[in-house]
Amino acid sequence: MKTWTEDEIRKLPPDKRLALYNNAKKLPDGQHVIDIIDGCGIPLSAGALTSDDPVYLGMIDVAWSKEVKAAAIAATAAGIPALCGVDRLLQKEFGARYHKHDLGTPSAGAVVAEVMRHLGYRDIGSAACPPDCVAKTGLLWGK
Repeated sequence: MKTWTEDEIRKLPPDKRLALYNNAKKLPDGQHVIDIIDGCGIPLSAGALTSDDPVYLGMIDVAWSKEVKAAAIAATAAGIPALCGVDRLLQKEFGARYHKHDLGTPSAGAVVAEVMRHLGYRDIGSAACPPDCVAKTGLLWGK
């Protein structure tokens, strides 16, 4: 595989970056490309997150972890959207690649909603998220 630089990767259109990223995951020497893209938060889509975007797939993995389920339930118990507990963990996991500009926060909200419904909760409205969250609003949940 070619040895890519950050500047070369940044110059690629987002769809080409995504293809490069996906190809790099399949190759033993592709970790360098993955590290560049993940390390500097280069977007892999020009619009909304796609179903094969690494951030979206990562959200799914993160959201179903025991730690995140506990954070979502704790946020619900505190009377704030479950997404707020998860939002902070997504910020930690994805850094600048988790943001609202690619519909990242609505995507995260949809994934968290799946988890909460699976756990037996139901949507009871919405509320604002605290200022330290990337998401501005989220769903409230009740049993």
